[in-house]
Amino acid sequence: MTRQLRRQTERKIKRIKIVGSDIKLTSSGGLGTILEIFDKSPWAEEFRACLPERVSHRSTGSYLLALMVMAGHIHGVECLSDLSRIKDDPYVAELFEDTPAAVRTVGDFLKDFEVKHIDKLNTFLNNMSRDIFKHLQDNLPESFRPNKMILDMDSTHHVHYGEMIEGLAWNYKNEWCLESQVVFNQLGLCHGVQLRSGNTKSGTDAALFLRTIMDDGKTQRKRRLEAKEYFRADSAYCNQDMIRECLSKGLLFTLTAHKGTTQWDRKLEAEGLSWQPWVYSEEDLKRAKKSDRELPKCEMARLHWDPSWSEGTLKLPIIIKRTWVTYCSLNDKAKHGQRSLFELNTVKEEGEWEYYAVVTNFDLTQWIYQQVFEHHQKRGNSENFHKEEKYNYNLKNFPCRRLLSNHAWLLLAQVAHNMIRWIALIENPEKPHYSKKIRNQFIFSPGKLVNHARQIILKVSHEFAKEVLKLKEGLQFPERLSAQIYPHKGCG
Repeated sequence: MTRQLRRQTERKIKRIKIVGSDIKLTSSGGLGTILEIFDKSPWAEEFRACLPERVSHRSTGSYLLALMVMAGHIHGVECLSDLSRIKDDPYVAELFEDTPAAVRTVGDFLKDFEVKHIDKLNTFLNNMSRDIFKHLQDNLPESFRPNKMILDMDSTHHVHYGEMIEGLAWNYKNEWCLESQVVFNQLGLCHGVQLRSGNTKSGTDAALFLRTIMDDGKTQRKRRLEAKEYFRADSAYCNQDMIRECLSKGLLFTLTAHKGTTQWDRKLEAEGLSWQPWVYSEEDLKRAKKSDRELPKCEMARLHWDPSWSEGTLKLPIIIKRTWVTYCSLNDKAKHGQRSLFELNTVKEEGEWEYYAVVTNFDLTQWIYQQVFEHHQKRGNSENFHKEEKYNYNLKNFPCRRLLSNHAWLLLAQVAHNMIRWIALIENPEKPHYSKKIRNQFIFSPGKLVNHARQIILKVSHEFAKEVLKLKEGLQFPERLSAQIYPHKGCG
């Protein structure tokens, strides 16, 4: 056997001896930093006022319990029992000044939530998103600053398989579930969330929900003149209440036109519409050429809708887009059997128009039809955040039996989501990452806790420390001190 072959044969994984140690180690070195940034922000006192009181002298306090739930969502727990992983972390224990509350205590805390606390948390979530949006407008590079706020409202279902959770019901898809209705802006920040029974029709109470979110003191005239606040939704929200609410708040809106409400499909032939071609961009043409495919033929037109409930005082434009879709079908003579395998005239190419319509109150002297459609089509980005909450925050299911407790769990998850989304937008405004990547980059970092000179020091790698310092510089509030690189003892 040659020397080279012998060395290759002898190469094996080395055995490493495992020895226990009394050194305090943590695997989530960035978790405390995010909690401290929240604790030192102006949001802390407003957040504290939203929580139910816990009056027992032995109680940890509702604020610290809520932070514990937030820490779990930031870490990515799946259920209440997984909070034990957070509770047993020595870093978290030092942050909370004592042994964190037991999982059972956290469950009891969620049971304390009533409707008034849910309403306050939704208001807090809306204010938090607006504050972050304003911070990004002031601090992001010029090319990435959002100059308008676009709100997308949609609902989704959370399928369950048990029977004990309050509110579970069969939906129209024959799924045993709960239903949530959420509002995200175009940056992915959550402005509010409702949790309802699974058989709740999509769009129910949406107008009241939107009214609460838009209750910022601006008048209809001011918002309309600024023309910087927009609303988008699908056909479930194309109804009288939503349109009236958008108009009363001065919002510019686009809603997928509902055939039953607007009857737009019955007016296509009667109106004698003038169709305009869709103009593809250079980027679209390059992508199509690269993938060797032909872009479909698209055309647009406009008609007007006079809502029956407006008594002739309102006329809204409906922009219609039609796309030519081709498909193959058998020739008539081939339907009764094919005479020859090599007969070429047995399949013919056919096609038909597929229609899609949008109701809007945009000034069409300032917007061309294609711009309206391109604006409305970006509404699909909100679906990515529904997937984010279900899969990256494990909100496909809920841990409590009581509906209000699950609603509180969901709201605290969205507060954690806003914190992580804020980090993502500061770290990479061009292509912000989702929570899974942010956790790997800023939270799941090993560290060692050291007590020295009455201080608790978290020792981490130089690279991680550099990233965290850079992050906190970007997140720092005006006239407020951001969290230090080393945590203080206690959080609030």
